[in-house]
Amino acid sequence: MQETCVTVTLMRILSKYYLVSGEQWCLDYIEKAAVNALYGAMNTKNQKAYSWESKSFHDPLPFDSYAPLTYSRHGIFTAGCRPLNDGTVYGCCACIGSAGVALYPLNAHINRNEDLLINYLFPCKIKDEDSDIEVVGNYLVDKKIVLKIKSLGKLKTVNVRIPKFIDGYNVNESLVEKDGYLIINKCGEFIFNFNFDIKYKVFNNKAIFKYGALVLGQDEELNPKGLINIDLNNLSIKKIQPVDNELVRFNINGNIFANYSELGKHWDNKTI
Repeated sequence: MQETCVTVTLMRILSKYYLVSGEQWCLDYIEKAAVNALYGAMNTKNQKAYSWESKSFHDPLPFDSYAPLTYSRHGIFTAGCRPLNDGTVYGCCACIGSAGVALYPLNAHINRNEDLLINYLFPCKIKDEDSDIEVVGNYLVDKKIVLKIKSLGKLKTVNVRIPKFIDGYNVNESLVEKDGYLIINKCGEFIFNFNFDIKYKVFNNKAIFKYGALVLGQDEELNPKGLINIDLNNLSIKKIQPVDNELVRFNINGNIFANYSELGKHWDNKTI
């Protein structure tokens, strides 16, 4: 299990170190922590949780305390659960989770003197008195991203960070690549095509599937007939339509996989 407090504390340390050092590996780990462990702990289905202190269930909190890393479930108990005078409760992970949610986008766009660093290409509009920039597409799942620079204003350059999880890319314009960034010094519409797909690695006799920065997982609700062992030497992978808030969904050898951050959300039913 990965505790939500630990996830956010790691992100906070990495964020501060990145702002001081400029070392990009910090951004990779902030990204991985946010889109997997942190978002995976968000209580999007308004589920109750359990207090070991009172030996009872309590009203929903915005974050679960732990993100299961192996075959387990959410909502086992609320870490640091403490009662309030009005009868409600709070927990340390439920309180710190919002800081982690903020850190990911706060590190997405950094002003450095007269240069703008775009570290994460998720959909947004960047505007001030002079500059007007828009990102269309979500780099976590879309292989085609459009960057529209309508006005640079006082900016000299827009520096687009190349995602570390991709296998390659091409752009419709000739751009200079420097220190992991593509340097843009003019207005226009820039189309980025990224190449990435499902990969896996084996750790402690367990296979970990990833799609870009997203860890994939299984859920009993998605596989009501039970989970099937997967022959890694004979993989059959088909991308299918995501459901509800899922970012991606795949059929791998008859098993339904989706991005980990949307799995196990009905933990009142003890869903694995």
